[in-house]
Amino acid sequence: MEDLPSQNKDMLRNLALLYIALAHNTDQDMDSAEADTIADRLQLWQAEATNETLQQAVGDALQAYTQGSAADPVREAAHAVGETVPQDLRAFILEDLMDIALADDKFLHEENSFIGELASLWEVRSEPEEKPEERKWSILNERTRDTKGWTAIHDLAYIYLTLAHETDSYLSSEELEAIQAKLSEWLPDVDDDEVLPVVKEALRLYVQNPERNVFEDAVESVKQAVPEHQRDAVLEDLRYVAGADEELLEQEQALIDDLAAAWGQSETSR
Repeated sequence: MEDLPSQNKDMLRNLALLYIALAHNTDQDMDSAEADTIADRLQLWQAEATNETLQQAVGDALQAYTQGSAADPVREAAHAVGETVPQDLRAFILEDLMDIALADDKFLHEENSFIGELASLWEVRSEPEEKPEERKWSILNERTRDTKGWTAIHDLAYIYLTLAHETDSYLSSEELEAIQAKLSEWLPDVDDDEVLPVVKEALRLYVQNPERNVFEDAVESVKQAVPEHQRDAVLEDLRYVAGADEELLEQEQALIDDLAAAWGQSETSR
């Protein structure tokens, strides 16, 4: 990964502050997985930095975060990164934040808001992946949105994530596991470790480009990619994802019913 621009020590401290704010302030807890991910990401940004330099950056960030109100130093760090780091690198920072948010196997509404606000401040909008990739996928491997890498399976992942998160502003570890499991069933020739990146790509688009037409486009692309006789199976998968946290909310059922109607299927049973 490309090193940060000049004033690296200050920028490492700013990144550490943003990473810590995401990991702790959004749920008042920072577990070891999140701490390890923060350390790994900081090391990647400054490959030649010594452990002492990294520790100092984290220590300075913690001091700023814990003394008085954390809002001001976090806001200042966000603006400093936006003003000094090129836009393509800011996009990578947002990916780091996504990895930190998912390190504890859940994705909170507060984490979504934090990353979304930074994406807006930094004028970074996620678009479907354009890098060509060879993937041995099923009927859902058709490319969509005029891009080389984004496929209908990404759209299906986007729909699963919308169902799981938008209806209650919380994405639990059980729901994440259910999404990966159901996507795997549609990808019989793909290893499990290839499925999580699909989920992360869809989640990045969900957070950084939360426009309703993206969801509508995803619904249409899945309709075109999945034969009519298999759409009931997709709806059953959606019910499985929605019930992964042992509760099927009224909003979740309503969204499933809307999808059934959009795909020309009979209304799902309540």
